[in-house]
Amino acid sequence: MSRSLELSPDARLFARNDPASVLVFTGPDGSEASARAIEGVATVVRVAEDERGLDLGAVLRELAERGVHSVLVEGGGATLHHFLSQGLAQRAALFQAPLALGARGATAAFDGETVVAPSAGWSLVRETVLPVGPDQLVLGSWVAPDAGA
Repeated sequence: MSRSLELSPDARLFARNDPASVLVFTGPDGSEASARAIEGVATVVRVAEDERGLDLGAVLRELAERGVHSVLVEGGGATLHHFLSQGLAQRAALFQAPLALGARGATAAFDGETVVAPSAGWSLVRETVLPVGPDQLVLGSWVAPDAGA
């Protein structure tokens, strides 16, 4: 997914040189010139967007029409918030490093509104915690906030 379509056709993502195997979703205003630059290595699919970004429901419907029934979403806090806030994320695989890094000026791990009570936030029910070198991988399921919180 890329609203800007500022993608290099030389990126590893496009190494197969098979446009049918890589879909790039963008909004109606995505640059035509940028779309042409990657047309030999990817298929550009335009979907509606709103103030939150691309219409994720439209993205998932398009994938389902192409036979894709499970999606791994990799992204930052804004992407995570976008999927959760629309009820489109059920499972999580989160990597945690044993490091404390500053976040000033960066996007938070979950880029949603600050909640006033813990019950108003999304919960992750941990099902498995696996060591991965010095890091750990947390696998679990998302639980929506209490509606009355």
